[in-house]
Parts: sequence; C-alpha cells; structure tokens
Amino acid sequence: MRKIVKAVAAVVSIVIIAGVIAILLRERRATSDDTRWQTTLLYLAEIYDTKMLHSLIATHYAVIAEAENQHPTATLLRAIAKSEEVQYENCRRAIAALGGEEVSAMTDRRTATTISHNNLHAIIDYKIAYRSHLARYARHATLSDNRYVARLLLWCDESDTRQIEFLRRQIATAHHPQQILIGRFYVCPTCSNLFDEEFHSHLCPLCMTSAESFFVFE
Repeated sequence: MRKIVKAVAAVVSIVIIAGVIAILLRERRATSDDTRWQTTLLYLAEIYDTKMLHSLIATHYAVIAEAENQHPTATLLRAIAKSEEVQYENCRRAIAALGGEEVSAMTDRRTATTISHNNLHAIIDYKIAYRSHLARYARHATLSDNRYVARLLLWCDESDTRQIEFLRRQIATAHHPQQILIGRFYVCPTCSNLFDEEFHSHLCPLCMTSAESFFVFE
C-alpha cells in the first residue's frame, strides 16, 4: 500500500512540477511577445505621426498650387496626400490590432505661401531620408515574425517610391515644357499605392484591390 501511495505522490509531484514549468514558460513567452510588440507599436506610432505630417504638408502645398493655377501639380499633391492618409490609417488600425493605445491627430503649422520646384524637391528629400527608417522597421517586423506589419511597411515603401517618381517627373516638366503633364492619378485604398492615368489593370498589383475602388484625382 505504501508503495502505491508513494507512486501516486511521485506522479502528482511530476504533474505539478510540469504544470509549474509550463506556466513559467508561457509567462516568459508572453513577456517576450509583449516586448516584441511594444517595439513594433513604437515604430508604428512614429510612422503614423510622420505619415500624417506628410499628408498635411502635401495638402497644404496642393491648396497653394491650385491658387497659383498649377493644376497638374495640385492634382499630384492631393493624390500624394491621400496616399499618405491611407498609410497612416493602416498604421492606426495595426496599432489597435496589436493592443496599442489610440493615436492622436496633429495640426499642420506650415507657413509656406507659394509652391515652387524647391518645395517639391524638399518633399522628395524627406521621403528619401525616411525610407531608411521604413526599411529598418520592416526588417524588425520580419524578424519578429509579424508579417502583418511587415506587409504594411513594404506597402509604404512602394508607395513612397511611386510618389518620388511622379514628383521628379513633375519637376522635369519645368525644363521640358513640351512634355504632356499627367492630369489624373489613382490611389489604392488598401495599400496606398499611387498610379497615373496610364494604369489599365483591373486590380492593384500589390494588394489585388479592385481598381474600381481606387480614389481618383484629376
């Protein structure tokens, strides 16, 4: 009888020890996940702020360009502003999905009163500079096995690449007046990618969103 009792006690002890170990491992994993997502949340919050600022700047310059009868430039800048808006809204939703705090909006305090190619060059410069941050954050998200965030950041990078391309083309028209200015742009509401009127596919090549739902600027 004693042998049976000892055997049962040994089994119970093993089960309890195994349970304690499992709880400790689970808590350690949860702590590790919390730390990993915390870093990602900080990155997303920074990107949200930056993209919102970029959207406000593009909107500000678009209003000035329209007032100065630079309609093609205004159209492009309004499309860029919408593209940036889609990006920061994607970040906001990602923050909420990962359990982060609600991010707040900001107010643009820019005082520029005219639009010039120097303004467009400035937009290009800070977009190029910020892409290095996006690449670093995308690598972190990939290594953290957060493909959701990594995909959002890759979408941001691809959209920024297109924005830079169109801005450079817009600047080039000042030196080659014979070039025909593109008058229509499309923005994908899912991934923020930017297209001009030469785009003829029925789907966004990045996220497969139907082109029928694109935002149109003309």
